[in-house]
Amino acid sequence: MNMSFGQIDKDSRLVQQTLTLTSLAILKVDIDERHRNYIDYLAQFVLSVLASHKPEFVTDTKVAEFLEKDFGLMVPAKAVQHVLRKLARDGYVKKQNEVFYPASELPDTGIAVKRLEAASQIQRVYDALCQFSLSIQPDPNWSDTDASKAILGFLARFTVDCLKSYVFNTALPRILDTGSKELYIVSRFLQHCHETNRPLFEDFIVLVKGQMYANALTCPDLESLEKKFNHVSFYLDTPLVLSLLGLQGKGFGQAAEELITLLRDLKGNIGVFSHIVDETKGVLRYAARHFDDPQSTSRILREMRNSGITLSDLLVYIDQLPERLSSLHVRVKTTPEYVSDFQIDETTFQGALEDEIHYPRVHAIKNDINSVRSIYVLRQGVSPARLEDSVAVFVTSNTKLAKTAFEFGKTHNSSKEVSSVITDYSLANVAWLKAPMKRPSLPEKETLAFCYAALEPSKELFRKYVEKMELLRSTGNISEQDHAILRLSPLAQRELMDLTLGDEQALTGHGLREILDRVKESLVSDQKILAAADRAIFEGQLTNANLSIEAQDKALQEADDEKQRLLEDQRSIVLTASRRAKFFSKVFTGSVMAFFSVLLLSGSIVGAGLIPDTDSIAPVIKTLLPILACISVGWGWYSWLTGKTVREVTQKIEYSVTLWIYSWLTGQPTLPD
Repeated sequence: MNMSFGQIDKDSRLVQQTLTLTSLAILKVDIDERHRNYIDYLAQFVLSVLASHKPEFVTDTKVAEFLEKDFGLMVPAKAVQHVLRKLARDGYVKKQNEVFYPASELPDTGIAVKRLEAASQIQRVYDALCQFSLSIQPDPNWSDTDASKAILGFLARFTVDCLKSYVFNTALPRILDTGSKELYIVSRFLQHCHETNRPLFEDFIVLVKGQMYANALTCPDLESLEKKFNHVSFYLDTPLVLSLLGLQGKGFGQAAEELITLLRDLKGNIGVFSHIVDETKGVLRYAARHFDDPQSTSRILREMRNSGITLSDLLVYIDQLPERLSSLHVRVKTTPEYVSDFQIDETTFQGALEDEIHYPRVHAIKNDINSVRSIYVLRQGVSPARLEDSVAVFVTSNTKLAKTAFEFGKTHNSSKEVSSVITDYSLANVAWLKAPMKRPSLPEKETLAFCYAALEPSKELFRKYVEKMELLRSTGNISEQDHAILRLSPLAQRELMDLTLGDEQALTGHGLREILDRVKESLVSDQKILAAADRAIFEGQLTNANLSIEAQDKALQEADDEKQRLLEDQRSIVLTASRRAKFFSKVFTGSVMAFFSVLLLSGSIVGAGLIPDTDSIAPVIKTLLPILACISVGWGWYSWLTGKTVREVTQKIEYSVTLWIYSWLTGQPTLPD
């Protein structure tokens, strides 16, 4: 099979790049599972290269070359020396006359099996990334080589900068710097995976963690990684304070919170200079003044508008800034006074900063200089060799500020080895390496924060975007409404990045029209979806209302039926009570009438002399006869005067007795009809 030189070169690059990525994956899995220290783990790599290359004698530089060739990782010779001394103590190498010799029998580290597993995992990432890139840029199609280069370029951003104790800022091999397009595509890919394909996202995070672990191998003094930050104070820059307050976007906020928590776990002190507090308030006041200004589109304003933070919320942030920082375990420290013994050459430092950084306002560079010179005052001339002994450090997200301060500090004893300024990611990486199991989610949050930043248009791209937008408006090519859509819509900024892939040169006037058309089409589509969703919600609510009405009607019918049943029961009870009352009344009245009848009959019999007048009944007769006579006479006069008969009186008595018995049985005052 014939193969061109270019194809061979491309394939060899893929092999070497894949070697590096598989090594990162092995690093992550093995360290997580075995919880070794970094010297122990690096020893497994060294044993593997010694077993495969079988050198007659061993030197630190030779082993470092083997590690880069076999695993694609750059490790300082001094770090290899630590490992060789450990292997000598364990009997795997022998030292004679300052030269190491490998033992005849070396253990199998199992690297080959781990490589196969890691390669399979990485191939899944390659395939998915190449497929995803087609949705962003259909042409040209990405190959595995393109994917591996883009991934390594992305991982290369996760480095430890401005710490002289780290010989290299990354263990990754030197590759051509990836451009904004590759970083944008990888970032979009990761964001997509995080939202829709968590297992694939976890596969990629394995590589990020492996890169962070590999950064430990670039530190010659690996044993220092076990030290904590008991005697170090970290002072935050303004963008980090804004991130910590949640005003720079969710990704940056989560990463900042994780960093603060990790530093506190390691006994570090976190603070902010009073002049940084004033600068932060100034940023917030500017945002408050321009909150309703559609022409103002600073990043913090875009984030506030997108996240729903109101103007009143912003004013509360300004008034309660120290209290909020305190609740986040960040103490405000008065900016140190100038001390001549520890004064830096501010003019020279300002010149260096102006050469590297474009400062839109004079007070911004003054604040950076004030922060750096304050670190020198706090160090009081101490010359730390390691970050853990550095007394005070200024932490920033501005990589250029950190690098400029690092170069400037090489001429000062207190910052020769440890810079006065360190990036937030470098600090997070070093801190995480000390206790990775305590904060396992930090790499994920750092990755998402980086993706968030990569998906935002750069200052240069956004400035050009605004310029072309203004030009189209001034020439009448777009309306005021179109201009507002382009300037304020988050969707327009996403379309800007999709169109240009973050490349400033890719933006043209025609491209701006294309962005506008895409945004309008998307807005119309969203409106249709929203209308359909609203209609579906309304129909659902109508269906629920009908079902509710039916349920209510059924409940009312059941209540009516129950009420009718109760009324019937009540009527039955009343009728029963009424019948019983009438029955007992008739019995009572009949008994009374029978008694009087017997009484009158007895009186008549006695009066007629039909009963002998014995001594036993004589008194009774003498008493009874007058009473009966009175009753008879009284009834005669009553009947003559009222015209009422015995039956009528009896019926009246019967009714009264019936009413009394009925009331006693039911509690009702009247008889039913």
